[in-house]
Amino acid sequence: MLRTRRWRNAFTLVELLVVIAIIGVLVGLLLPAVQQARAAAQRMQSSSNLRQIAQALHNYNATHNVLPAIFHGGYGNRYGSYTAYSQILPYLDGVQNYDLFNFSVGSSTGSSGWAYGPNSTALGKQIAVFVNPAAGRDRAPTGFNYASSWGTMDYVLPCVVDYRLSGGASPSLNPDYLDASKIGMFKFYEPTKFSDVADGLSKTFMVGDGVGGDAANPYIAPAGAYGASRICLPRTAAESGNAVHYDNYAYQAWAFGLSGSSYMQDQTSVWGSIVATTVDKGGNFYPPNDCAYEWQGSPDATTGAQQMANFRGPHPGFVNIAMGDGAVRSFTDSIDPETYQGLSTVAGNEIVQVGLE
Repeated sequence: MLRTRRWRNAFTLVELLVVIAIIGVLVGLLLPAVQQARAAAQRMQSSSNLRQIAQALHNYNATHNVLPAIFHGGYGNRYGSYTAYSQILPYLDGVQNYDLFNFSVGSSTGSSGWAYGPNSTALGKQIAVFVNPAAGRDRAPTGFNYASSWGTMDYVLPCVVDYRLSGGASPSLNPDYLDASKIGMFKFYEPTKFSDVADGLSKTFMVGDGVGGDAANPYIAPAGAYGASRICLPRTAAESGNAVHYDNYAYQAWAFGLSGSSYMQDQTSVWGSIVATTVDKGGNFYPPNDCAYEWQGSPDATTGAQQMANFRGPHPGFVNIAMGDGAVRSFTDSIDPETYQGLSTVAGNEIVQVGLE
């Protein structure tokens, strides 16, 4: 009797290893493409966010005939009460959050309006368009508590913004210290009109990348290191506990706390970094994506030059900036200093060509 031999279909060890190797090669080829596609999508979303913010500023101007000031002066014009970002909420589908604010407090009291206890609900609601999807940042501390004469605020995550308004090329944005030939589209306390933009909206910065958080800013320049003496060093654990965090609290104005205050857990101070300038405190060129520098002294708006942030994004080599006409353009880190500073001012009469950046 003949028996039929049955063969079992199976991979040999060699064949299995070959298949695994082929799959590994394919994954290796596909992964960069997937990452590039994801990065491209994030850049497109970030550009869309900038366009929406620029459009909201245009809509605010259409209603009020001016652009909002970076922040509005509070008690003694020292503590800013509310920022431009709180003012444009109604034009960003944030009208419900806007209605949560009590803007009547902080203008003549000893406490900033954002420190008014009942305002904590509004400050804690994150607006999606304010967040750069490519930031990958630590966002904000896990807790926030501030006790003031108006009551105690206690919430988990204050609203943050990853985009900065353009303050121009003046070392100070205080109206009393402004360099009139180098002002940008936004300054402290005082609004700007589109008619002030003599250089043309299409050739003037409006709002650009300004990613916050220590994860996005691992380097820092020593205090007082301006111009040629500037050097970027890795942030130390001690420096991570000081005031240079660039977390960009959207509604909290230019406020600061004394040592031992409880603004943000273990931090001793809070600095409003919702505005960027193209020069540092010493008036030197402050290029895009350059590192932050350690705060030195008080940025009190009643003094002279304040230390400002620069435009800084999550994409190596360039930043995205929305011009005054709403168009979003990319500017490389190696951009010519005169061109860069000229584009940030409203009436410097500089001859610059957008497109050579």
